[in-house]
This record gives sequence, structure tokens and C-alpha cells, in this order.
Amino acid sequence: MGFDLDLVQSDSRHHGAFICAICQCLTDLDCLVTTACSHCFCRQCLPVWLDKMNRTTCPTCNRDLLYSKNNDINNSCMMMGSRSVMVQPLENAQPLSHRLLKTILVKCPLHKGVACQWTGDYGDLQTHLLSSTAHETDNLTTEDSKLRTESSAPQEKGDMRQTKQKHLSLAASLKEEANGQFGTQHYQEANSLYTKAISVLRQYELEKTEEEGQDEAIDLLSTLYSNRAATYLELQDYSHCLDDCNHILQRLGTENVKVYVRASRASIQLGNLEMAKTFVENGLQQKQTNLVLQKEERRLQQMMQWVDVGNRQLKNQQNAHAK
Repeated sequence: MGFDLDLVQSDSRHHGAFICAICQCLTDLDCLVTTACSHCFCRQCLPVWLDKMNRTTCPTCNRDLLYSKNNDINNSCMMMGSRSVMVQPLENAQPLSHRLLKTILVKCPLHKGVACQWTGDYGDLQTHLLSSTAHETDNLTTEDSKLRTESSAPQEKGDMRQTKQKHLSLAASLKEEANGQFGTQHYQEANSLYTKAISVLRQYELEKTEEEGQDEAIDLLSTLYSNRAATYLELQDYSHCLDDCNHILQRLGTENVKVYVRASRASIQLGNLEMAKTFVENGLQQKQTNLVLQKEERRLQQMMQWVDVGNRQLKNQQNAHAK
């Protein structure tokens, strides 16, 4: 999925050539272009069309894109699944067109959630979303919050509740945008957005109050840390994945079994099967009938058996079998 056309401000004569015929959205900035007929598609949409649906033609003009069926050897190609097709990243194949894509005028996707009025180039959108000054709300330090909670007038307490709701709304909007990036496999972009959302709510993690919205803030923080852990897992940054999972389990609490699964998988990648086993067992204590955890437990048991067999073979100097 690309960028919602309702947020595009440029004239259709500017952005029309960059609408993905598959998802009917503005293509992502890392989009692909067919080198035979110059049609643009989202990087996630075209492989589904060609490989998973077993098609070989351009979604726009039906031209056959298989490299083996075209005589023009000057057309560049790339592998999709098991086939070589005449497709390349737009940035590489047509740099000027890619530069034009980046200048399309768009609105901030958070304008509905937090009434952001920003309008700018498509290529500057991610910078805007991650800016520390964008979507500013009245950030309160933890000490200020505590002081005003204990001694402020009712009107000031009302202002604090309103500020907290603004923070919750902003964090939730950033989470939705990050979820969209994760769904299109833009893991680094999703990670950055989750991080900004966490920074918006982090002050409420330290508060020990029963004020309205506090439980909602903690639940949302737990989800944000869990989702960021998922991006770290995809980015193969297993240490940070484990840090986020431990943060949730030790400081926020959760009933989300995905946290235990992600912690287990990160531990496996770090070579610590015993730690992975502990995470799975702790998860099963909370959700004994959870099928995902049960499957993870069986997979882990199999891996530990292989390690035991390999260690015995090494001990008996059966190095080839151990490998």
C-alpha cells in the first residue's frame, strides 16, 4: 500500500503517473518501475501481482514483463520469486522521475488525529513526522506534572488532563502511521515512528497515579514498545528487541503473548536457548492454551535437542556430523 490519495495536494497532472494501479494509492518513495513500459508500482504490490498471483503482465497495460519473452536486451531486470522480470527501482532507472515524485505536495497523515496543518513535499514527509518540533503539545516534565497534580488548582488539573489527552491522541496517530510502514516492510521508518510515539508518552510511565487516562497511556506504551521490538526483530537488531521486551515485562506489564514470542526469538538469535525457554515458559504460565506459544515451545525443544546431539558428537570427535 502506498500513500492515501486524499492527502495529495498536487494536481493529477503531476502525480497521476505515480499512482499504483494495484492499490490505487500514490506509490511509495522506494517504488518500482517497469523498464519496458515505464509504469510505477509500490514495491510491496508488484511482487504480489506477479509472483503470488502467477501473472506475468504489467497491471496497467498488460505488456508481458518476463525478461525471457522480450527481445530488447537493453531493458534492465530483477528477480521476483523465481522469475526475471523487466522491473527496476524508479530511483535507479529514472532518477529525474523519482525526483519529481519526491516533489509532490502532500498533507500530513496525522492531520485528522492531531489537526496537523503541515503541507510539504512528499520527500520531506518522513522528516516532518520525526521532527521534535512537529505536532508540538505542551510537554510537561515529570516533576512539573507531579507538582501540579498535588498542589494545582482544579482548572490547572483540567488543563493537565487535556494535555494528556493530546499526548495520547498524538501517540496513537503515530502508532497507526508506524503500523502502516511496518505493513509495507519499511521497518526502519516504522521503528523511528514508534520511537517518537514512545517519547511522547514516556513521562507517564513514571507517574504512580490513578488519574483518568493513566491506564490508557500505560497500555499504549506497552503496545508501542512491543511493536518497536517487532521492528528490531525484522532489522536483526536482537539486543534492542530483547531490551524492549524486558522493559515491557519488568516495568509496564502485559498480557500480549507476542512479547514473549519476540523475546524468545531474539534470545535464540543471540544464542541463548535457555533464556528463550524461560520466556516461553513464562508466557505459557499466563496463556497455557495459546497456540503460538505452544508452537514456539515445540520449535525450541527441537532446537535444544539438536544442540544436545551436536554437543555429544563433538565430544566423540564426530565433527562432520556435529556440523
